Order: sequence, then C-alpha cells, then structure tokens
Amino acid sequence: MVRGALGYACFGILAHAFALIGCGAAPPRPSAAASSSEPPPLPAAVADAVAACKSGRADRCVDLGMIYLRGDGVALDKTRATELFNRACQADEPSGCYNLGVARAVGDGVAQDYGLARVLYRRACDARYASACFNLGVMFDNGVGGITDDTRAATLYDKACTAGWAPACANLGLLYSVGAGVAEDKARALQLQERACADADDAGCNNLGRLYVEGDGVAKDMVRGVGLFERACSAGHSAGCYNLGRAFSQGDGVGQDHAKARAFYTKACDAGYLAGCHSLALMFDNGDGVATDDARAAVLYGEACRSGYHAACANLGLLYAAGDGIVQDKTKALQLQQQACDAHDGAGCNNLARIYVTGDGQAPDKPRAAALFDRACRAGTTMACRNLALMHTRGDGVAQDRDQAIGLYDKACQAGDVLGCTERDKLRKPRDDQAR
Repeated sequence: MVRGALGYACFGILAHAFALIGCGAAPPRPSAAASSSEPPPLPAAVADAVAACKSGRADRCVDLGMIYLRGDGVALDKTRATELFNRACQADEPSGCYNLGVARAVGDGVAQDYGLARVLYRRACDARYASACFNLGVMFDNGVGGITDDTRAATLYDKACTAGWAPACANLGLLYSVGAGVAEDKARALQLQERACADADDAGCNNLGRLYVEGDGVAKDMVRGVGLFERACSAGHSAGCYNLGRAFSQGDGVGQDHAKARAFYTKACDAGYLAGCHSLALMFDNGDGVATDDARAAVLYGEACRSGYHAACANLGLLYAAGDGIVQDKTKALQLQQQACDAHDGAGCNNLARIYVTGDGQAPDKPRAAALFDRACRAGTTMACRNLALMHTRGDGVAQDRDQAIGLYDKACQAGDVLGCTERDKLRKPRDDQAR
C-alpha cells in the first residue's frame, strides 16, 4: 500500500548547551602514573581556576565547573560542576545561572526541573545573557516547564537576536512566518532567516531554503533553496539533510535521484531526525527507487513511532493489519492507529475509521467511523474527506446528504486532491442536467 511522504521541514531549535566562558584551551588530561599515597598535582590550568574561584572570581567558578563537567584534568564530577555553577549564580554571574539552568533542564548532575530551569534562564536573561533568553524563549514556545506563550517567546527571541544570537533570529523568523505571537510578516521572516544564515546558523540556512523552495514570502527558487539545504546538511544539520533528501526524491531543483534521497534520509535518520527515518521507511515500504522491503520499513517505522513520531505509528499499524514484513496482529494494528489518532495524526484517525467501517479486527461501528473521518478531514487528510463524503452519498452509517457529500469532496479538491474534484463533479452533474 502506497503511503504518502512529508513536506519540507522548517527547524526550530531547543538548545540547552553548556557555555564555557573565560578560559582558553582545555587543560590536559592526566596521564597514567605509578600509584602513590599522594594525589597527583592538579594541571596548572585547573589549579589556576581553583585559586581564582576561591578568591571570589565567579566567572572562574564557571570555568572550573566546566572543567569538572567534562573531566578535563580532573575526575569527571557533574555534581561538583553544578555546585560551582550555583556558586557563580549566587554571585550574580549570568553564565553560572545559565549553565545551572541547562543542568536543570537536562538533569545533568542535578535533578531535572524544567520550572527551575525557567527561573534560572530568566535570571541570566535579565542580565543580558543572550543564550539564556533564547532557551527561555524556546521553553515558552514549546510549553516546556510551564505555559505556552508565543508572544513571550517572540519577545525573548527578539532580545537574543538583537544581542547577536543567530539561532534566536531563526526561531523568531519562524514565528513571523506563521503569525504566532507576532503579526504575520513574511518579509520580516525572510530577513531574519537571511540574517541567521549569514551568521552561519545552520537552522537559519535550512529555514531560508524552505522559504525559497515553497515561495513563502519570496519568489520561488528551487535551485537556491536546495543549495541552502545542502549548505545546512554539510554543516551537520539533520533537517537540512532531510530536506535535501526530499528534493532528490521529488526531483525538486535537482535531478531526481533515489539513491541520493536514500543517502540523505539515512544521514538525517542517523542523526535522530525522525522525519528522515519515516521517509526512509516509506521508500522501502513503497519501493521508491529501492527494492520493496516491508521488514526494513517496519523496523524504521517502529523506531520512529517509539520516539514519538506518530505518522510512523499509523503506517506501522497498516503493516501489522496486513502482515507485511511483520507478523499479522489486528489488535496491535488497532492500538497503533488509536495511538496516532490520539496524537492528532489525521492519517491515524482515517485508518482507525476504516477499521470501524470494515470491522477488520474490531466490531463494525459506522457512526464512530464517521466521527473519526470527520476528525481526520478537519485535520487536513483529504482521503478522510472523501471517505466521509462516500458515507453521506450512500447514507451508510450517517444520514444520506448529497450536498454534504459535495461539500466534502470539494474540500478535498480545494486541497489538491484530484479524486475529490472528480467525485464532486460526478455528484454535481445530475443536478446540472436537471437545471438545463
């Protein structure tokens, strides 16, 4: 069964990276030495940081914390690192608050606490530490550790971007593209992605590429867009590799090349970009430029599904239902479609509805199927619009309603579904003939 591919992906960053300030090259790691009752002397760089921290240099406490965090010249000790970050933060050193915020966000050397991470990022941001403003913006953008607030996120991204933090410019550009937290402004979105890309931000280059490929606020230029994807991918940006794979798969701005598409999807997948894993699975599932391999597709769908990529759960459910590449299991198929649908995946809701229509591994329930088709249609799954239209045409589990059916087929048609246009026109024709 042919399953659909995804569109080009923009990329918003959630970056909780430790920041090193004030120190030069890392101190050398100690070499093996004969056992002694006396501990070996600290490398000079470590000793200097210890002395400076003890003398009240909060910034050097941060440096020392980074040394312990990485195990550079000392035994790795993340708990000691967070203690030093806390000491610096209490002395109003913003990098200390920022790094302690990172530790709290990722649970590194200290218990994970997103709410406290927000507090620490806010303290560092108020002291004009740009990366803290950015991370706090991401937390508001994604509802991590508290409420989602696009307006607050936009303000924080703007503050960090103005201070020269390129990733914040890229994320702010995404908000302007869709009018989230700010008034939609395609020209401003373009400017921000250009600025981020010019400052060597890989996400900015990827996002700028998407604008050119889709003609979103700028004249469509597939070749330029693909070039930007290539630039992002070459720098190790997983979404850029995914988008480059899609370009080669579709022949957008480049000659169609399934081997290259597979290579770039694999690179994205190996870097943990789940859309790349899903698209690679689709290639094996549908035999797009590769030999059909349902077993390989099932493995890739499974990996993506377990990591929270719900479209992969829906496709894995189809394999379980048919027993393609995996032992047939109708109950598991139903569970996977329910899981995808509960996560607002339109294809999952459509597939679940089909199970209730046919009674495939489940007692038929056509009213429930109609409700699921409606949910999927509203989510933009055109096949679901057509399926619900067919039920209304026949009066199958719902009231027979020709006008409702025509409206649903038209909705699918307006979304680019050719079959929706065809079926709409078929239903309209008898009425047009009567009018004549």
